[in-house]
Amino acid sequence: YVTLPMSQDHKKVGEGDTGPNTGGMGAYAPTSLVSPSMLAEYEESIVRPTLAGLKSEGMEFRGTLYIGLMLTKSGPKVLEFNVRFGDPETQVILPLVDQDLVPVLISSAKGEPLPDQLKIKQEFALVVVLASEGYPGNYPKGDTITPPSPLPPCTLLIHAGTASRPDGSVVSSGGRVLGAVGTGKSLQDARNSAYELCKSVAFSSKYYRKDIGHREFSRT
Repeated sequence: YVTLPMSQDHKKVGEGDTGPNTGGMGAYAPTSLVSPSMLAEYEESIVRPTLAGLKSEGMEFRGTLYIGLMLTKSGPKVLEFNVRFGDPETQVILPLVDQDLVPVLISSAKGEPLPDQLKIKQEFALVVVLASEGYPGNYPKGDTITPPSPLPPCTLLIHAGTASRPDGSVVSSGGRVLGAVGTGKSLQDARNSAYELCKSVAFSSKYYRKDIGHREFSRT
């Protein structure tokens, strides 16, 4: 198997990690919370035993195994296993992969040998979720979305809860509408780019947290 960079997401809807849980209001990668030695330890104590267990039960798993961890004083605790990429974690992990990932995924699906490791950029990525006001409760739909053209440098705009109309316009159709991604040589650069994009996207019910990445900045 090959590993991807570790990321940290922000589940609470409100700043300072307050309010109800959501599908995720933002994320960043990589995180200093997990050192290379800690990652190696998690591979030995969690990843390898999980794969060995699947094999022992005759299950040949091919695909993406996403492991959600919570770090506690007594060590890491597995919150969930998903056989898919995570959201919004994927939006900050894939921009850091410095090679075409499709051939690797195809090899995995076919059960062919995988590379020992992927080429990862020595950069940072941060995504801020642009949500509809009221999410995760009741929220409006059908707001016309006006993105900047062109996008600011070092940014990506990922569609989530959107829909297209016959006239070519794009409107909101879900609670989490868009993902504003910024990349950079430092987490601060990535954050600045992401929030510049957040400000330049327009729709009437737009809401987003202003503190994505705050835990990392408090550690560093």
